[in-house]
Amino acid sequence: MPVFVTAQTSVGYAQRGAVTSLIQFARTLGGAAGVAALGSVLNTRLGPFAQEASVLLDPRPGADLAAGAPMRAALADGLHWVYVGMLVVAVVAIALARRLPAEMPEEAQRTEIAAAG
Repeated sequence: MPVFVTAQTSVGYAQRGAVTSLIQFARTLGGAAGVAALGSVLNTRLGPFAQEASVLLDPRPGADLAAGAPMRAALADGLHWVYVGMLVVAVVAIALARRLPAEMPEEAQRTEIAAAG
């Protein structure tokens, strides 16, 4: 939410709607790109085990359930790398958030005016 407020207060009143919609569009686009990127990481890790996992689809009783162990290991490995990717994204987001101004632009102007006056 601070990104919305910071962006809205940094532009004129006539441009606030455009800035608000641009931020929401960027969030949606970033979310879609993030899901696609992290989904491809998971898919890359699971891909080699997909053929072996087809044994698990056999509806007959007594199907080879032991074949699920490699698939579970592949899923755990894939999710590990997805979480590593999420950690990298979170660290970058924190670094960018720390660069945001401590005061809102309008508040900074009021502070300067009050100090001068």
